[in-house]
Amino acid sequence: MSTLDSARTSASGAAGSRPTEVKGLKLLKSPEEGGTKKEYQDFLDKLENHVTMAWDEGGDIGQVVASGELPDIEEPEDITDEEEKSKLKQRMWILKVDAFVARDTALKNNVKALYALITNNISKIAKSKIQSKMG
Repeated sequence: MSTLDSARTSASGAAGSRPTEVKGLKLLKSPEEGGTKKEYQDFLDKLENHVTMAWDEGGDIGQVVASGELPDIEEPEDITDEEEKSKLKQRMWILKVDAFVARDTALKNNVKALYALITNNISKIAKSKIQSKMG
């Protein structure tokens, strides 16, 4: 690994508990710098594989890399008055709500970490082009 690669992959440290070093990830360049569609797709594939396998709730953030869209995390339905009378049903519902909140929080944190990971692994010209786009 070159010094530049080492600096890029460790620049953001371990974003939270997420490993940020992606083995074999090459600096992404814009077409004007000689970057190709194949290199872009390889970049996305490596990122998707890395975040899916190495990050908590990686499947959700892997979907973001693959599709460019946030996954639809289904919110637990409220329990009925009848179910509320059962301590077991209440506890099961609380666990479902806790799992939903944890998954939603992980996704939000992973999106921020993904942004940092991507911006640390793209050329200055590509970064400038991305930051100049509205939306």
